[in-house]
This record gives sequence, structure tokens and C-alpha cells, in this order.
Amino acid sequence: MEKSIDFFHKKGIYIEEARSRISIVLELSYQGKIDEGIAHLITAEKILKGSYVERHSLLNNLAALNIYSGKFGSDITLNHLLNARATVTNEFELFIISMNLMIVLTLTHRITEAKHEINFLVERLRQYRPKEKEIRRIAFYNISVFYRSISLFKKSTEYLRKAKEVFPDFDMEAWNKKFDIENYTDTNYKVKMKYFFQPTFIYFGPTSCNFPSK
Repeated sequence: MEKSIDFFHKKGIYIEEARSRISIVLELSYQGKIDEGIAHLITAEKILKGSYVERHSLLNNLAALNIYSGKFGSDITLNHLLNARATVTNEFELFIISMNLMIVLTLTHRITEAKHEINFLVERLRQYRPKEKEIRRIAFYNISVFYRSISLFKKSTEYLRKAKEVFPDFDMEAWNKKFDIENYTDTNYKVKMKYFFQPTFIYFGPTSCNFPSK
């Protein structure tokens, strides 16, 4: 992705450079390079100069980085996601934004509002079934974490099973650790809950992911 950024910058294709910078934060988040990811998003924002082009992607990915780094307590991260949702036009990306919004609402104890996002996610999974199986697994898994956070363990187990059925192609060790949430006591789980949620980034890659038409 660094090569992509350099290529588009040298060619003067700045919109694509901005998209590459927005995308690279996915890789950087896995490496724990949160500050570097934020720097890329700041540069992308300067390139886009306040336009609505990919504004929702930038805001969503900034919010996801904030979730990873534990900076979700103020309304800043929530507002990033609300503004992202207000400008997105792609159903798949709306799904991702809604999932991150559910995470922030849950972590800030706004459970009633989080349930609205859960209902949206479940309905979308039922109606459309995203082609990208990684997103299906993450969604089922995050829904499971939500239900466990409000002590609805039967529901949590149901969605955890659905997540496990979507077999990972990579990061098996990491996913096995996440799937181990049932072995935590309720007290420990409430403390560690923020580490279980899986925030999701909007990524511009060679394989574009979208909801299929009905």
C-alpha cells in the first residue's frame, strides 16, 4: 500500500492517493501503529480539502482507530460515525459504519441505541448476506459480543456459532482467541469487553466487496 501511495502521489492522481492513505490504516492497525494511521488520515483529509469524496470512509476509519486505541469515551468518535453514516451511499460501507457505531454505543453504555444498530445489522445479514465472508464473520462475532455484554448468553452463543461457521482464511490464531470469549467469567468479560470487539475499516483494494442485489 505504501507503493500505491507513492505511485499515485508521483503521478498526481491525488484522489487515489487519498484512498490509499485511507486504506493503509487497516494494515497499520494490525501492527499497532495507530499514530501513523491517524497521520495518513490527516494527510488524506488535506488532499480531499473538505470535499465529500470518501469523507465517510475517512471518518469511519478514524473512528475505528479510536476504538482500537481506547479513545471512544467522548462524543468525538460517535460523531465521526454519525457524520460518516450521513454521507455514505454504498450499502456495504453503510453496514461497516453501522457495525462500528454499534460498538461505540455499547462501549459508552447507550444500549438502547446500540440495539437499533443490532437490528439493522441482523436484518441486512438476513436479507442480503454480504459476499465478503470476512465481514459476515466479523458481524456475527460483534453481535455475539454485544449480546454477551448485556448478559443474553443464549443469543451470544447463537451468533458466536454463526461466526465460527464462517471459517477464517487467515489469522486463525487471533480468531481462536476471540472465539474463546465463552470461557471468560462475566466479571472479567465486562472489564475486557473493549478488547473483544472487532472494529472494521473501509478498504479500497483489488477485490471490491458489496452486497449482492436481491
